[in-house]
Amino acid sequence: MKLSRLLEVECSVPNPDAAVRTAATVFGSKRVESTIRAAAAHIVVGENVIAFSNGADDAKPRIESLCFATEDLGAAHEEAAAAGIEVTSSEAPARALQLNTAPVLGFDVVLVEIAPALSSGRPQDVHPGFEATERISPMFQ
Repeated sequence: MKLSRLLEVECSVPNPDAAVRTAATVFGSKRVESTIRAAAAHIVVGENVIAFSNGADDAKPRIESLCFATEDLGAAHEEAAAAGIEVTSSEAPARALQLNTAPVLGFDVVLVEIAPALSSGRPQDVHPGFEATERISPMFQ
């Protein structure tokens, strides 16, 4: 299947708000909101978005999923199923597929059906589901 460049990395951490504050201190990153995974706290790093979701308090932080865009979710679903990969789909807040690859890869792959602009580093251009909630540092654009 044809995929975009990486759009989002979702990390499981004990305290997502603390992770956002630390990233702002260390990198000068800014928080953004997502219509794809609204429950997680999102920041912009370069042309990518890092989502921090709430993991178990005693669990070590880890990568949960990598998100890419593809041109045809139906074809991607068929291709994954033919390869024996379990697929979970969702319609809200946006249409997406989760390829349950964590047992083999250590993380799941999430696919959304959009065609992101590949020439811009602005998060709203790279991933239309993201809008900046604060002014983003030029070093990340």
